[in-house]
Amino acid sequence: MATGLLAQGGEKRASIMSCLSLIHLSPVFSSQIKQSSTQRFGKRHVLKNVREYLVCRSSSNDKKGFSPRQEKKDIVVVESYQELSTPPQQITRENILTTCVSTSGIMGLASVALHVASPVISRAAHEEIFQSLYQDSLIGHVGIEECVGMLTTAMAVTGVRLLLLQNWPEFKEATDVANKQILIPLKDNIGDVALVAAMPAMAEELLFRWALVPAVYPDWRGVVISGLVFGILHINGGRNSAFAAWASCVGCVYGFLYIYSGSAAVAVGAHAMSNIFSATLWLQGYKPILMNDDTLIE
Repeated sequence: MATGLLAQGGEKRASIMSCLSLIHLSPVFSSQIKQSSTQRFGKRHVLKNVREYLVCRSSSNDKKGFSPRQEKKDIVVVESYQELSTPPQQITRENILTTCVSTSGIMGLASVALHVASPVISRAAHEEIFQSLYQDSLIGHVGIEECVGMLTTAMAVTGVRLLLLQNWPEFKEATDVANKQILIPLKDNIGDVALVAAMPAMAEELLFRWALVPAVYPDWRGVVISGLVFGILHINGGRNSAFAAWASCVGCVYGFLYIYSGSAAVAVGAHAMSNIFSATLWLQGYKPILMNDDTLIE
């Protein structure tokens, strides 16, 4: 029976071979094989073929008797199967909200400290452009023109994001991974979704635009540098280089909005609205995303 299974062609044979290779390796290397197998074929497909292998081994042992050496190798496969078939620990609403509030608070404190230190560390501290941006840039003047710019920027960022999700697979993959972790547990409470969209936006704009831009240089150079730092720090939680590139670009957009308006509140509003729009639109289509090959269906 095992020989018959291994004789099958295509991806099924490759998947089975990846599973069978577990018995020839130590548990450390087995975890690497498991990871590569599940990434290539999907957890459900790999589990199915591991089960088939175990059935074959059981039938073979019934006829020929147990070999201690083979039995030890089979244990590795069984443990791998058990690990793969165990659902991952669910991230709860409380976990997400607690992390959001604490992280945003830490970023807020860091932004205040950096802003206070800006006159000391900025090379442009003696220039008029620094003084005008440093002294009254937290709220500044927010009139009709600034509100229109805020809304227009948020809608433009959201529209471009939707286009990229349809045409850039790497960006879509990173977005889906991150949003599944954060938004799915909150999908039944729009207030929670708005909170985790708006609070990090406020903290990020205060740190990367209100504090970092004047500290580096209060013009396009500071905007670009803060945007690059902003993007690099987004490579986490399943986000990849594609997402980092996107974050750098929108970081620069918010930076130029901050420089143009002279108000961090305008950048905060645009960022928060864009996050809320994007999160709401993503959640409207979350059901098809959840029913992919990585979903374990017994």
